[in-house]
Amino acid sequence: MKEKLDIDEIIDELTIEEKVLLLSGNGPTTNNGIKRLNIESLCFNDGPHGLRKSKKEGNSLDGIVKSEKTTCFPTGNAIASSWNKDLYFKIGEAIAKECKYYGTDVLLGPSVNIKRNPLCGRNFEYLSEDPYLTGMMASSFINGVESHHVGTCVKHFACNNNENFRFCGDSEVDLIALNEIYLKPYYLILKNSKPSSFMCAYNMVNGVYSSENSGLLDTFLRKKNNFDGVIMTDWGAIVDRVNSLKAGLDLEMPGCSKYNISRLVKEAKENKEVANLLDTSVRRLLNLYNKVAVNEEVDESVFLENYKLSVRASIESAVLLKNENILPLDKNKTYLVIGDMFKNPRFQGNGSSLINPFKVVTHEEAFNLRKIKYKFYKGYSQIDNEEVNEDELIINDLKTNKYDAILFYGGQTDFTESEGFDRDSLDLPIKQIELIKKLKEINDNIVFISFNGGVINLNFKDDVKGLLLMHLGGEGVGEATTSLLFGEVSPSGKLTETYISKYSDVPFFDEYKKKVVQYYKESIFVGYRYYNTLNIKVNYPFGYGLTYTKFHYSNLKVNLNNETNEIEVSYDISNIGKMDAKEISEIYISKINSNTYRPSLELVGFSKDLIKVNETKSIKVNIPIDNLKIYDKDQSKFILEDGEYEILLGENSRSILLKSSLTLKGDVINLVKNPLNLHYFNLNSLNEITDEEYAKEFSLAYKDDSYIYKYPYNLNTPIFAFNKGFGKFFKNFVVNYFTFKTKKALKIKDPIKRQMGLKGVFFIIKLMPANSLRSLCFSSGGMLKYNVALALLSFCNRKYFKGIKYLFIKEENIN
Repeated sequence: MKEKLDIDEIIDELTIEEKVLLLSGNGPTTNNGIKRLNIESLCFNDGPHGLRKSKKEGNSLDGIVKSEKTTCFPTGNAIASSWNKDLYFKIGEAIAKECKYYGTDVLLGPSVNIKRNPLCGRNFEYLSEDPYLTGMMASSFINGVESHHVGTCVKHFACNNNENFRFCGDSEVDLIALNEIYLKPYYLILKNSKPSSFMCAYNMVNGVYSSENSGLLDTFLRKKNNFDGVIMTDWGAIVDRVNSLKAGLDLEMPGCSKYNISRLVKEAKENKEVANLLDTSVRRLLNLYNKVAVNEEVDESVFLENYKLSVRASIESAVLLKNENILPLDKNKTYLVIGDMFKNPRFQGNGSSLINPFKVVTHEEAFNLRKIKYKFYKGYSQIDNEEVNEDELIINDLKTNKYDAILFYGGQTDFTESEGFDRDSLDLPIKQIELIKKLKEINDNIVFISFNGGVINLNFKDDVKGLLLMHLGGEGVGEATTSLLFGEVSPSGKLTETYISKYSDVPFFDEYKKKVVQYYKESIFVGYRYYNTLNIKVNYPFGYGLTYTKFHYSNLKVNLNNETNEIEVSYDISNIGKMDAKEISEIYISKINSNTYRPSLELVGFSKDLIKVNETKSIKVNIPIDNLKIYDKDQSKFILEDGEYEILLGENSRSILLKSSLTLKGDVINLVKNPLNLHYFNLNSLNEITDEEYAKEFSLAYKDDSYIYKYPYNLNTPIFAFNKGFGKFFKNFVVNYFTFKTKKALKIKDPIKRQMGLKGVFFIIKLMPANSLRSLCFSSGGMLKYNVALALLSFCNRKYFKGIKYLFIKEENIN
């Protein structure tokens, strides 16, 4: 039980060695405490959609699988699709209570990176392609968690937009896009909530590693946005411990590096500036300690209550994409059910956020509870390379028996999307698509229920009459899906990312995840900002979602309140259908006759409201003028462009139902056009801009990928690039070390535990090649010592005597 500390007194009593220890982890999930001063360790645990509390026997690798039972809520991409800030606040509260139950002080979440490209393997964890929606939803979650004196850790700061090169990648981003798209969620979070901590990403931003990027950590977070909390590393993201402290970073996790500790102690003793920075960081950490040192009694009943909340969250997150008079279903009819996910639901993603669920009711169990008549076929397997040959049986059954509809439970698997690697394709597994086409030839009353963590190719949508997107809906997804299918409640979620018609419509689609240096050449035209401005045909636009009823919008009024500096928007929504339902209304702005390049429209407000049959509800949304500002790189600040704006009210980004105009007094902008920025005024030529041209236009450094693969290797060289001599042997050893655990996981009888085991092993196998010796060393919690990492590097570079010498040097003695 923690007690609040007298911070000034403790800082005076701490030695430099103790201060450095406080700012370093001592294992996978805790920092060092100082026993003589009664300072206990702080406990940090994942994750964004539920607490992952490792069991005592778990380490930084198998701790992903060996964890306590907690509530698995819908993943980020799912819960954001609810567009319900109040619901996300309640989820934050619920997870905080479980943190208190298990003694967790800081929850590592939310994850708020922008979905720059739909192939990002971790998109299931992120909220949206839109910075405003991301920032506002995340703020509600943070407020919920922190209301119970549990700290949050906003991650991954910043521009961590792919998995393949997350340890060594360099995100080269122009200042306009950096501020309007990628930093905007963090700005909104700091404006609307008070997170306890931030987590820096592994990657570089404009050539500087995030852990020592003073422009991000000190200038943006601390100076511009007055953040006074703790900044910590992602696990193993430290590069230079002294430089990171100077840049504004406080805590290294998981720590345990005697090399880093000794370096920082030495520097603090010799450099007064570093000693002062050390005191400032210690003060921040002790403030966090006092912030979470508030006890709250929580008993086991919280898990059952949280399961019910998880069901509700899954219901509100589901998006009905297509309904040709087939949904809701009749409980008294008979159905043919197909899909491995019906019995073995896929309800969460893979990686560091993997939850050991408290309670899972499968779709099969939910059907049986309701006594629904159905015949089941597995149809396909979620396990990679495992074959299921039931097509002929299914087709013969369909020809022989009459079913009122076919319910196909499908989607992506943990072998096609996961943290640790980026996806190869948006396509569903070919077996699922082939089977759907065969079924349609006999019975076209097909409802496809999809479980996926990101955008998928919907090239089969014309073959089905109903399409219900459940995302990765958490442990309550079985009950939630069944209640939606049979009309116990209406779907009410809407898309937070564009479901494109084909992957080649993504700007610079063929360059993503293929280069260590990623130039963000689309600039501000991310997601719907690009597709809508160019009017590219998409399957379903940003903000799209159907319900089981109909709504009518009317009476839009727009007023500028000069006292609050807000635009007051009011309107009425009437439910003219036959079922009570919630409606998400979306407010966009469009600048008329802008003198700079801008998207055709941008989200600036939204509301989700329950509207009963025959009810008309009056809704008010206040939009801060700040939401309309754009970043001026010459003045290094956000400004409001002078002139006329349209306020657009719609049910999605391409269905604007009402509009009004408003003239605002601001700054006169007149961007001079040149041969390079013309690509942004005329997006038809955007994909023609080269890396060199982008770098030149926005004063970025131009570099190719060759430096990362050069021999001799260095501590930051990704392991997949080790292709010579001992380096090749070392790479193969690292890549293959964990494969033996796959067979072991396959033998687990319990389907949920088997699924978790396979997920954990697969995640590590895919993650390892992208690591470097530096990140492996600093993420290992002391298992791979710094001198051993240097020895391995020397061996890989054929410097064998030098390598042997390092083996006999203590890491704390390395200069």
